Amino acid sequence: MKKLKIVSPISTKNSDSIELITMSLQNLDLDLYFFLDTNDLLNMDKKDLDIILLEPDMNSWQWLNILIKANQILHEIPVVLFSLEANAENGFFRLSDDASIFLSDDVKLLTENLNYIAKTGETIKKEVLFVDD
Repeated sequence: MKKLKIVSPISTKNSDSIELITMSLQNLDLDLYFFLDTNDLLNMDKKDLDIILLEPDMNSWQWLNILIKANQILHEIPVVLFSLEANAENGFFRLSDDASIFLSDDVKLLTENLNYIAKTGETIKKEVLFVDD
């Protein structure tokens, strides 16, 4: 199985939540990359992205801009919104059946569900549109 590649904004690198996740992911077979700005993310090769990790923060709205752009341009890449203050239902859930956006406030549940999250992106990549004229 290939290594999962998770990307997150460099601005979150020193946050308590992302630091907690980073420590939890150290023992797993995956790569965690940090990008400088939205353009860096959007210019990455889609083959190098499995999951985008964002930390919602009411004091800085950069994460929302990234989420919107990623949803428009990288819509097949799952996004995890992780915050210890999120009050996610059962610690981890998918926001919608047809979306690949997840909310989590539990590191253990997040790490246990990484493969599931990545597979939602693979499913979206495989969608085919049939048009009958």
